[in-house]
Amino acid sequence: HRKRESRKHSKKKKKKRKRHRYDSSSDDEDDGDAKRRKKQMKNRKNSYGSKDNGTANNLMSNAHNVTTRLSNLFNDDATFSTSLPLMLLKMASGTEYNLTQMPNPNVSQSLQHFLGSLKQYGIYQNENCCWGWKQEGGGKGNELI
Repeated sequence: HRKRESRKHSKKKKKKRKRHRYDSSSDDEDDGDAKRRKKQMKNRKNSYGSKDNGTANNLMSNAHNVTTRLSNLFNDDATFSTSLPLMLLKMASGTEYNLTQMPNPNVSQSLQHFLGSLKQYGIYQNENCCWGWKQEGGGKGNELI
């Protein structure tokens, strides 16, 4: 076996990297950089600021409404925890449901309230009291399945 040479005492000198400094020769460029930085900071601030707060609060409120309605539905009938996903998939494929024919009026009402909270996502109730899912562009909604 050969002895390993220590790398600490290498005789080669390392080359130092040159750092380029860019000196601006005029005050106009400094002002431009300052303005650019100020604009970037303002844009960052606005992206998290009060402008989007209304939208965020609205989304939070809608999400809370949906989860509350879903919780109420599961409290009325726990079996919907397994049948509701299938029902929503069928609705996405064009099936409509008339909930007035359900044997339990409390569950029917809870389900109607839940589906009503999903109107912003395309759920609707037609003139025959049937609930369905609006199809964008005449499609069948299979992209959700």
